[in-house]
Amino acid sequence: MDISTAGLKLWVPPVIRGMTFDGETALVVSIVAEGTPELVLQAPAVDQDMKETVGAWRHTYRAFCSDRKRYPNSIGIAGESWLLGLGVDLDEAEQASGVAKDPTVAGSSRRADIMKRKISLVTGGAQGFGEGIVKGLIDEGGFVYIADMNIAGARSLAQALNDDAGRTVAKGLYVNVTDEDSVAQMMDEVASYTGSLDLFVSNAGVLKAGSVKEMGLKDFQFVTSVDYTGFFICTKFAARQMALQNMGSGGNYLTDIDDDRLARAASLYTVEEAARQGIRLVYLNTKELDDPVATIQDTGSARDPRKNASPSYFSRQSISMTSLGMTI
Repeated sequence: MDISTAGLKLWVPPVIRGMTFDGETALVVSIVAEGTPELVLQAPAVDQDMKETVGAWRHTYRAFCSDRKRYPNSIGIAGESWLLGLGVDLDEAEQASGVAKDPTVAGSSRRADIMKRKISLVTGGAQGFGEGIVKGLIDEGGFVYIADMNIAGARSLAQALNDDAGRTVAKGLYVNVTDEDSVAQMMDEVASYTGSLDLFVSNAGVLKAGSVKEMGLKDFQFVTSVDYTGFFICTKFAARQMALQNMGSGGNYLTDIDDDRLARAASLYTVEEAARQGIRLVYLNTKELDDPVATIQDTGSARDPRKNASPSYFSRQSISMTSLGMTI
C-alpha cells in the first residue's frame, strides 16, 4: 500500500497492533477521539518507503517498552488529532489509561489458551452455524465480530454475550459479503475498534439445491455470488489488513482465513502469496462435521504433513470448538 494514497486511520491501527505482538498474542488497538498520546510516532513522509516508516516506528515503540518496562497507554502520530488506546481487551483499550500486561511476558502457548485474547470475525454469525462458531470462540477466551446482513440479530447476540461475560467480548457489524464497498467498510470498522484480526471465518453462505436441469439462472447466480464471489471479496480485504499487521510485527504475525470453499477458490489468492504476508489459508470439510475425526485441510505444499491431517495434528495451531463438538 502506498502511504501517500491511503488515509492513516485505515492502515496505522493494524500496523500498531502488529507491533504489540509478543509471539503469541497482540494487544487491542482502538482509535480514541480525544486525549494526549503517551507515545508519539513520527509522521510518515509522502515519499518514504512504508517499510522504512514502520521499521522506525517499531524501534521507537520497543525502546519505550524496554525503558519503562510497560506498554504505552496510547500512541499517536505527529500532526494527527486522533490517537490509539492500547489494552488487553476492547474495554481497556478504549479507556487508554493503562495496559494490564507486562510486555516482557508473552501470552500463553498452552493448547487450552490458543484463542485467549485473540480477535476473530465470523461472517453470517448472527444465527445458525455461524452463531455456534461465535459462541465457541468466545468460550475459548476470544473477542468476536459478528458480521451479518441481519444487523439487528448480530447486535442482539453481541449484547447477550457481553451481558453474560460482564465485559465486551463481541460486536455486531453489518456486511453484505457480495458487495466490495460493504466488506471494505466492515474491515475499516475492525481497524477502528481493535486494530485488526487474528482469525477471519468466511462462514456466510446460502444453499439452493436442485437439478441443474431445473435450476433457474438467477438462483445459480445468487448462490455463486454469496458462496464464491463473497469469499473472494472477504479474502481480498481481510488479507490486505492482515498483511499490514504482519508488517508491523516485522514479519512474525501468523493469521488465518478459514472457509470450507477455500479448496475450490484458493487460486484467487495463492498460498505462496498468503504465506509471504503471514496469512495461513485453511478450509474445513463441512460435509464431515458429524464425524469425530472430520477432515481438516490446510493449503500448504503437497509435502506438508498438515495437508490431510486429522484435527489432533494441529495441536496449538487449531481452534477447539467445544460448543460444536469438533475441532477446526
